Amino acid sequence: MRIEFPGACHWIATRALSGRTPFGDPADVVLFRRTLEEAAAKTGWRLLAWAVTPEALEMVLETPQANLVAGMKWLLGVFTARWNRRHQTGGPLFRGRYRSVLIQSDGGPWLREAIEWVHLLPAREGVAGAGDSPAAHPHSSLRTLVTGENELPGVLAGETLRQAAGPDHLERLERLRRASGPASRPRPVTAWCHGDEAFREQVRQKLASGDPTIRRVGTADPVPGVAEAEAIVRRELAALGWDEAQLERTPKSHSAKLRLAMRLRRETTVTIPWIARRLVMGSPHTVRNLLAAARRAEAKAASGPAPTTPETPEEPDAFDVRWD
Repeated sequence: MRIEFPGACHWIATRALSGRTPFGDPADVVLFRRTLEEAAAKTGWRLLAWAVTPEALEMVLETPQANLVAGMKWLLGVFTARWNRRHQTGGPLFRGRYRSVLIQSDGGPWLREAIEWVHLLPAREGVAGAGDSPAAHPHSSLRTLVTGENELPGVLAGETLRQAAGPDHLERLERLRRASGPASRPRPVTAWCHGDEAFREQVRQKLASGDPTIRRVGTADPVPGVAEAEAIVRRELAALGWDEAQLERTPKSHSAKLRLAMRLRRETTVTIPWIARRLVMGSPHTVRNLLAAARRAEAKAASGPAPTTPETPEEPDAFDVRWD
C-alpha cells in the first residue's frame, strides 16, 4: 500500500535481482547519488537517512509534496538506465516493487528507530566485518554524523538527521549490532506504518474521510506530476503571450518550446511522451534528441572547448514501466 500526503515521512527499501549488484563499486554509488540529487530537485524531497550495500538500498525521506510514487518511479528507472549504459548491459536491476512504510516523525521514538534501522543495513547484510563499527561502512548518511561531511548537500537534511538520531546514536548502533537475543534486537520497520496507534488512527480517518490532501496510490493522475507540469505550462504560455492555438502553430523545435521542455524535465516527473504531446513537439524520440543537444550545448558553454566524447542520449522514462 502506498499512502501519500504533503509532509509525509517514508522508510524505503529495495533489493537487487539475484546476480545484480547496483551499488557494487564506488562509481556506481556516485552515479546513484547524482541521480538521487536530480530526483530531489524534481520532487522537493528531504533525505533524512540513506545506506547502500552492493545489493540493497534503504532510505528515510520526507516528501513535502505527495509525490513518493512519481519520484521513486523516476529515480529507480533513470538510475537503472544509466547503470545499464555504464555497464553495457540491459534489463531490470531491482526486485519488483520497493517497500515503503509510513513513519511517524512528530515525536516519539519512531523516526529515530527508522534511522537506526537504515544505518544498521551494512551489519544486517554482513558487509561490515564482525569487528567493524557501523561507521566503518562508507556509503551511508552515518558518515555525515561521524565526520560532518555531507555527500548530498541540499538533499540530505544533516541537521534534522543529527537531531532525530540523538547524541548517543553511535553508541546505540554498537549495542544494537552486538545484541543477540530477540528482545534486545532493534525494532524492524514493518507493516504499513511505523508509529503509535493514535497516529495510525489519524491516517485511517483521513483516508476514510476522502481528505484530498491524503491518498492511496491508484487515485493519482495516470501521468505522475501532471498537475505541477500543467501549472508550469500555463504560467510560461502566459509569459510568452501564447494561447493553445499558438502552441500548435509554432514549430516543434522552437526555442521557447525547448526551454519549457527543459524546465519540465528539471522540475517535474512527467514523461517525455507527455511533454511531446502537451507542447506539440512531435515524437518522443524527437524531444529526446532536442533535449540531449540542448544539454550538450549548455555543458559546452559552461566548460569551454572539450575533447569530443560520444553523445549521451536523454534517459528513457523508466522504460515506460510503472515501478509501482
